[in-house]
Amino acid sequence: MTKNRSDTLKRTTLIALLALLSLYAVAQQSKPGQDDAPLELLFAPQGGFYEQGVEVKLICPGAAIYYTLDGSSPSPRSLTYEGPFYVSTTSVVRAVAYLDGKKPAMRTNLSD
Repeated sequence: MTKNRSDTLKRTTLIALLALLSLYAVAQQSKPGQDDAPLELLFAPQGGFYEQGVEVKLICPGAAIYYTLDGSSPSPRSLTYEGPFYVSTTSVVRAVAYLDGKKPAMRTNLSD
């Protein structure tokens, strides 16, 4: 093999490897079935100060929802949302929703 042909082969191989690495990086960023739009997690009622206790609803259809009442970050180890709950003392409710194929949604119930 001549030097020019050997150099050309090395450059072609390097270009092919770079192209494969680029494709791999793109594939890692966009996994099949994962929607780029995050879940929408809603609180009812909205955050605020209430003279009496209030029933809190967390809304994110089809998602698994976990929440905390002390302002800490919720995770699957936190309280599992199974339906409306009553808050009668000053609390900071934070929740996270998970649904396969979607980015998780985390939200704090504060006055907006």
